[in-house]
Amino acid sequence: MVKRIKRWVKPLEDLQGKKFGSLTGIKLVGRVDKRILWVWQCVCGKRITRPSSSIKSIAKHDDNPNSPSCGCMRSKPEVHGLSKHPLMSVYTNMKARCNNPKDAQYKTYGAKGVTVCKEWRTVSKFLEWALPKWEKGLVLDKDILSDKLNIFPHIYSPDTCQFITRKENNEYSNGRRSFGANKNIKISLKEAEEILDLRANTKLSIVDLSKLYKVSRGSIYYIMTQHKASLEI
Repeated sequence: MVKRIKRWVKPLEDLQGKKFGSLTGIKLVGRVDKRILWVWQCVCGKRITRPSSSIKSIAKHDDNPNSPSCGCMRSKPEVHGLSKHPLMSVYTNMKARCNNPKDAQYKTYGAKGVTVCKEWRTVSKFLEWALPKWEKGLVLDKDILSDKLNIFPHIYSPDTCQFITRKENNEYSNGRRSFGANKNIKISLKEAEEILDLRANTKLSIVDLSKLYKVSRGSIYYIMTQHKASLEI
């Protein structure tokens, strides 16, 4: 008589209520082709059925804390519950004017070297920074801090951006534009050369140079970007 050996079957792990990324275990479906299926609920409210092994594997190896999800985090640039938040437009417009040659503002942003930092290529990282700082009526500015930090071309990043009022933004932008349009800069060629030398060899920002030579920030910017021969001596 041949004695039958009972095969040991590993007990099913109870995943009800356990969270992996954006998914929470709801109920066990059962075994299908050696895979253990569970119903999962995403933080956005959608429910999906997936093998527990694949969900746990994604959670273990993906650096994104919001992964795995129902797919919404991969399929479109939004964070749960914030797809219609005003900051989403701020984010998409920022990326478009830096990266899309067809965007109406690209010629004054991306074409001039303005970029979005690597960290903010993920919308969740941008919103993580922006949400605590943003208030209705404020606009995103990269110019003031970039100038102070002597960063040129300017960049959108946590270190160079801030939210300011539209009035403050317009005043600073108008000041920067004025020197590009104003070729009657009351400064000598020698002083212009000094400015270029200081800019290249010191940490003086556009703001610092503007105060030092008592000219507008626009004039400093114009000197930096235009040929010396175009200056008024």
